[in-house]
Formats: sequence, C-alpha cells, structure tokens
Amino acid sequence: MPTIQSSEVLPQFYESLVGQVSGFIGQGGTLVTGVAQTALVTLTRGIVMVVLSIYLLLDGPRIFVFLKHAAQQVGYSDDAAFLIEDFQSVWNTYFRGQVLLAAIMGVLVSITLFILRADNPVALGIVAGVLEIVPVLGQYLTMGIIVVLIFFQPEPALGMQPWLYTLIVAGVIFGIQQIQGNVILPRPLAARWRCIRC
Repeated sequence: MPTIQSSEVLPQFYESLVGQVSGFIGQGGTLVTGVAQTALVTLTRGIVMVVLSIYLLLDGPRIFVFLKHAAQQVGYSDDAAFLIEDFQSVWNTYFRGQVLLAAIMGVLVSITLFILRADNPVALGIVAGVLEIVPVLGQYLTMGIIVVLIFFQPEPALGMQPWLYTLIVAGVIFGIQQIQGNVILPRPLAARWRCIRC
C-alpha cells in the first residue's frame, strides 16, 4: 500500500495555494485600480465644480462688468446684457435650489435616522444637508459617512447585527436620495424654468 509523504504533499499544497492567492490578488488589483481611477476622476470633477462655483460667486460681478464693457466696444451691449441677465437668473435659481434641497435632505435624514433609532440623528442630518450642496460627490460622501458611523454604533437598534442594521439604514438613505433626485429635484427647477421662459 503506497504511503503519502508529507515532504511531497506540503510543497504541492503550498504551490497550489500561492497560485490561487496570486490569481485572486491580480484580479483584485485590477478591480482596485479601476475603482481608484473612477474615484479620482469623480473627485477631480467635484473639486473643479466647487472651485468654479466659489470663483463665480466671489468674482461674478467683476466678470459681468468686464463682459458688458467688452461687448459695448464691439456693438453687442444689448445681447451681452440679455445673456448675462439670463445667466444670473439661472445661477441664482440653481443656488437657491441647492440650499432648499440641502434643507429638505437634512430634515428627511434626521427624521428617518430618528425613527431607525440611530445615534445622533440630527447631527447626521446636518452632515447630509451640508454635503448635499457639494456637486457630484455630495450624495456619495453622505452615504459613506453615515454607513461608517452607523456600522460602528455601540448598540444597534432592535437588537440587530451591526451589518444588518447598517444595510437597512443604507437602503433607506439610498431610497431617500432617489426620491430627492427623481421626485423632489425636478419640480422646483421645472417650475422655475417655466417662469424664466415666460
């Protein structure tokens, strides 16, 4: 009857294990690289949008005066005034809409987390409201911060496991974000656009 030598089996097992782990790390490395690239592109776009928004908010009047003066020299002062007025109207609508949405989001998140018995629901609601103003990244940052804080909450509500409680909260917050983006957001903007076009 043949015997199995441990000196022969262990090196084979080790080589097989190393091969499987290397393949898994290779696939994981590709996935991590793709996620990192997407996150970097999104972060860069968000930073550019924030910087441009602040720049327009602070230096907008001087830019408009310069454009009016330049257009007046070439005989397009009326057209420039019309375009600048429309741009200012659209920008003011966007900014007021963002502030309104931030307030709505903060209240909804606070009430929802209070119902779900999360710790510090008002503080998390304020964070969600403030981050709603951040273009592109706001909702992702809100979700990430809330999920991390809820997962490490000392005592999850209703005696649930931390991962299950976190999953429920994340699903509810995702639902609120979808309602906000697809139901609440289009209504005031559509009404404002109708007023602008009138």
